[in-house]
Amino acid sequence: MSGRLEKIKRMALEDLLNVNPDYAATGYAHLSYAACLGALLARKRGCDMELCQAAGFLHDVWLHERAPYSQADCDAHAAEGAKLARRMMEQEGEFAPEEIETVARMIENHDFTRQTDDPMSEILKDADMLSHYLNASALGREEEFNPRAALALEEMHALNKKGEK
Repeated sequence: MSGRLEKIKRMALEDLLNVNPDYAATGYAHLSYAACLGALLARKRGCDMELCQAAGFLHDVWLHERAPYSQADCDAHAAEGAKLARRMMEQEGEFAPEEIETVARMIENHDFTRQTDDPMSEILKDADMLSHYLNASALGREEEFNPRAALALEEMHALNKKGEK
């Protein structure tokens, strides 16, 4: 794992511990799962694994800072999360402006699961959804998540059947 990705992981964790220590473990677990699943999907789809992991680690930091959160927080979290991710990646100092914008775009789009966006955004949507789905935190959103979950899980199963690592 690259040094800059390690810094992003640490920044996300430290932010949650400083801002919302009572929710930090739960929030960071979700971010970690999304980052790992994003890396797997990126590899399968031929996309940038490191940027997908960075997006996974940063996509819900803004929201988890506010837990327990309101509906207004949920509605704003994609746009606000993208702004926070930009600031964190700029502070980290090793990401190029176009990489920062790619991750910010992924985060801005990640909550719009019923629309199709660029391939990198679709990876974050699927990784986020799979994280919720596999951890049963999608309760009440099954109609939205189930079709996407079935397709992503089928894709991951196909990866295994082909003998890819």
